[in-house]
Amino acid sequence: MAAWFCRCGAENDIGEKVCLFCGASSDRALSASAVATLKEARARNIARKQPLSINARWRKQFWPPSARGLGVAGVLILVVAAWYIVPFLRKLPFSGYIPTYVMVAESAGTPESPYVRGKVIPIDVVGKQVDDLWFKIPDALRASNPQDVGTVLLINCTSEIAGYYFPEDAKPSSSNTSNTIGRRWMCATDLVDEGSHHVLDVQHFTGVEPPNSIDGNQLFDVSGPKPYGQMIFYLTGLPRR
Repeated sequence: MAAWFCRCGAENDIGEKVCLFCGASSDRALSASAVATLKEARARNIARKQPLSINARWRKQFWPPSARGLGVAGVLILVVAAWYIVPFLRKLPFSGYIPTYVMVAESAGTPESPYVRGKVIPIDVVGKQVDDLWFKIPDALRASNPQDVGTVLLINCTSEIAGYYFPEDAKPSSSNTSNTIGRRWMCATDLVDEGSHHVLDVQHFTGVEPPNSIDGNQLFDVSGPKPYGQMIFYLTGLPRR
């Protein structure tokens, strides 16, 4: 395939009017002798700071023209946005059922031996939303849509102070000598049969301790992870109905 070489060393398809690597015009293409020199250098495997040849077709496939103007900052913004938007969209089908899930404990009947009926949906009763535990529940146990829900796990998590961090060496202390606080999560759960609205079991889980040290005096509180592992172990150990 016919191609022209830019002064930056990139190889472009003959139909490209500008270099896809540096944006230079094709009017500044190298001469035939310069191209021959580049080919000889490439054959001798001479190391150069700038690549001798770039496959323009590969760039067009994986880096379309619509994305070339974004730059690194634009790509990072898109990645961060997707990080938050995708989980939100996955939880969205349950949003209309949240008030019902949260209210079931208020109309609960006589407690029974705990079990799991159907599949489980965990609900954050403070935020009135599907709890992030949902992403960690095994597929065989996780409700993928509202029609799958047979059991509701109501989760109420609060954090308590586990200690403080010295600003000098960032080690925890029992007294408040810093604005940085180490916290641990305390979570209470109600296991509810979505059909009968009976509370089947009540459990309390304690999260992991905050880290022993931090990098400097941070502006925000530091906490260990929520006790999701304990909750998964609890749910998977219950009998199924």
